[in-house]
Amino acid sequence: MTTPEPEALPRWELDQRFGFQGPFDEALDKYVEETAQRAKRFHETYDGKLADSDLKAAITEYEHIAVRRGTVSSFLSLHYDTQLDNDALKKRKGALSQQQSQVYGDFLEWFSLDLASMDDAILAQHYDKDPSLNDYKSYIDEERRFKDHNLSKDVERALTVRNPWMGTRTVVSFFDKELALMRFTLKDGEEPVNMEVLLSTLSSSKDAAVRAKCLAELNKGLGGPTGRVAALSLSTVAGSWQ
Repeated sequence: MTTPEPEALPRWELDQRFGFQGPFDEALDKYVEETAQRAKRFHETYDGKLADSDLKAAITEYEHIAVRRGTVSSFLSLHYDTQLDNDALKKRKGALSQQQSQVYGDFLEWFSLDLASMDDAILAQHYDKDPSLNDYKSYIDEERRFKDHNLSKDVERALTVRNPWMGTRTVVSFFDKELALMRFTLKDGEEPVNMEVLLSTLSSSKDAAVRAKCLAELNKGLGGPTGRVAALSLSTVAGSWQ
């Protein structure tokens, strides 16, 4: 049985699955804006009024908004993961990530805080009034676990808005891009391949000589400057930055 070339293997058709014609599609911007407006209406309807509102309706609407936000994040991340050396796509992903964090901080952050701090007696009344709220009991219990650890709304919002630039994400993204730029020669006279193709060949080939060639090229490629970048990235992510 002949092992197919990595380029011939099936790949996800993201545009068909998500309904956008690529990460630069104007329909994606419209979708993000519609989600932002929906989040704003949610904030205006329930913020400060959650205890006296239909709690299940509020949670359901929050869930729908969360799904929409996740759709955008997943679509962009999956596209970017296959094009880590595409600076325009990286900028696009970062801009929409910033926009989504801003929307979450302005219109959605409060919900988890208010749900967590809701008085036990009031929450019990909501369960008694609408037994179907028990469908979300595990979610509610999980949110309320953080009650004693939540900060004020202003502080939590500030942290959320800054989220795209916090932590080790920037270093990890830089390292991923460095790996994406690497090229490996599997066959003399043929165009070098990226790490994705190399690892796919390594894992799928039944030819021991091919696998040995892949490992040799991988070891050679990970040496030198890339090795130093990897060490620096690991040091930063592990928290030992000096």
